[in-house]
Amino acid sequence: MKAVIVDDEQAVRDGINLLIEWEKFGITERFVVGDAQTALQIVSRENPAVIFSDMRMPGVDGIELLQRLRMTNRHTQVIVVSGFDEYSYMKAAIQAKGVDYILKPLRKSELESSLGKAVKQWREEQGLSYSAIDNLYKLKSANTILHERKMVSFLQGELSYSKQIKDLFPLPYISDVCVLLIKNGQDILRRRFDGDVSLMDFAIRNIVRDTVLPVHQMILLRLKTDQWAMLSLSESDVMHSAGIKEPNHKKIQSVVQSLRETIEIEVLYGFSSSTAHVSQGAQLMREAHRSLLACNIFQTYGTQQHSLQTSKNETFLLAAQFERLSRMIESGNKREVSAFIHDFVQNNMRSGRMSLSELQGYTLEANLFLRRTADQYQLQETERLDVEIPLWISDLQQWEEWFIHKLWDLQERLSGEEQGDLFEEIKKYIQTHYHKPLSLKELADRFYLSPPYISRRFKEVYGSTFIQFITEMRIMRAKSLLMHTSLPIVKIAQLVGYDDEAYFSKVFKKDSSLSPKQFRNLDKDKNVQV
Repeated sequence: MKAVIVDDEQAVRDGINLLIEWEKFGITERFVVGDAQTALQIVSRENPAVIFSDMRMPGVDGIELLQRLRMTNRHTQVIVVSGFDEYSYMKAAIQAKGVDYILKPLRKSELESSLGKAVKQWREEQGLSYSAIDNLYKLKSANTILHERKMVSFLQGELSYSKQIKDLFPLPYISDVCVLLIKNGQDILRRRFDGDVSLMDFAIRNIVRDTVLPVHQMILLRLKTDQWAMLSLSESDVMHSAGIKEPNHKKIQSVVQSLRETIEIEVLYGFSSSTAHVSQGAQLMREAHRSLLACNIFQTYGTQQHSLQTSKNETFLLAAQFERLSRMIESGNKREVSAFIHDFVQNNMRSGRMSLSELQGYTLEANLFLRRTADQYQLQETERLDVEIPLWISDLQQWEEWFIHKLWDLQERLSGEEQGDLFEEIKKYIQTHYHKPLSLKELADRFYLSPPYISRRFKEVYGSTFIQFITEMRIMRAKSLLMHTSLPIVKIAQLVGYDDEAYFSKVFKKDSSLSPKQFRNLDKDKNVQV
């Protein structure tokens, strides 16, 4: 078997080449190169079993390398060597069915672990057709998801313990369960991962694995939106009888720090304080959830996470304000409604102490008010609120935004008034600010309209979605800049609102059936109209 190492940094190439004990994996020849074009020539000639590839390289970059590799050398196994926070790079690794995604700086154990998986996969795929390989990949992915769902159902008390459940756990004891709740998941999903949930999950799993697995036997499970569980496993409960919780707490802090520093994710967490056999996993999960519900939502990164006793502060009871809030809804004054909810939130924030359990109490009260108001005014089923405030929201300011937008939505549905002139203002605002990050939330806050109402009316008034409208404006401006200036494509992408040149090129080609470079090279006078 042969291997190719491609990286434009000689230190990285030499590091991979020297750290791995190649003979024990059956690798007899290695090709070490500094650019992707040379690597592709070698791959075409030598048909290697494995390629270690950097992503950010001059000329042909890692994305194009992986795309061309998948078309010509379907059996060659890919190990990507890069950083966590590159959207397009992680996506390329997934699409190329990469064996692993390794963060620099590199470690011998991680490199050899990835190479072992790659060699095993290469041996299994020999002689299979591409469709068989693709089906095998999909089957393995489906099995992994199925196993994870079974484990989650068991830990949440939906499935009883059985031999089938026992076989899913590599070790018989759980030393602790930690439940992680992401506080800013929707913002990070939109801002860093372009709304791609699977890509964000991929990043989280890699970060946690890189932080924990070299030291601990651990299972990471996605429980629900923005909620994960980390299970530390052991051979017996004796070794965990004393002094183990402090190291585990440090492990959790390391994960929290890594998520924050790498992809800006902030989390709350709760964990169990006892060790038990796997069969008692549901009990440990309940214990971890109780710990999570008791933690202070105002804690900041770098401070010790404290649990609070749940005790509702009488001064800030929301239900006591329902009558006053109903009168504001009837008046149709959105500013008054916003100010009322804002003052309520500020009073709570000044206290500096609120448990997640207390915030969930407010959420249940708010959703009850929204449902009762819809019933009171006999709104038709199609006029009812589409979404209530999520129960597991963990940031009070996000909670404020959700509640205000839901109340505005109620007022809009009750009034039945069309906002034609206001939508012209919104259109002009978008035309002026299309090159900046724009969201429905920003427009909602600026024009005192709920996001669902803007989305719905935008389609009715302009015949396109909010996203389509902005994209069309950006592409139109990009075409003009490509035709009439000599600016680099990466600069044009930035000027029209795209930080990622690869993503800009993808959107442009979808709209125009041409890449930006191809569009620029056309006969401007004859073939292009802007």
